Amino acid sequence: YNFTICNSNKTKKKVMNLSMLIVGFVIFSLYVFGLIYMINVSHKEQEQDLLNDPEIPKNFKDKLSK
Repeated sequence: YNFTICNSNKTKKKVMNLSMLIVGFVIFSLYVFGLIYMINVSHKEQEQDLLNDPEIPKNFKDKLSK
């Protein structure tokens, strides 16, 4: 890549390092957001499965729904 805003080799490296940092942070942020989202979805799904399970006593289900 030929950055015309850069005059020296050191400046090119700084711009490249900053852009790599930003790209890495965006990827990491999306990963963490997706992980938390999937944990919440799985938790809600598991809670619904538990409440709909006929083998679990009703008094235990009542404690969960409070």
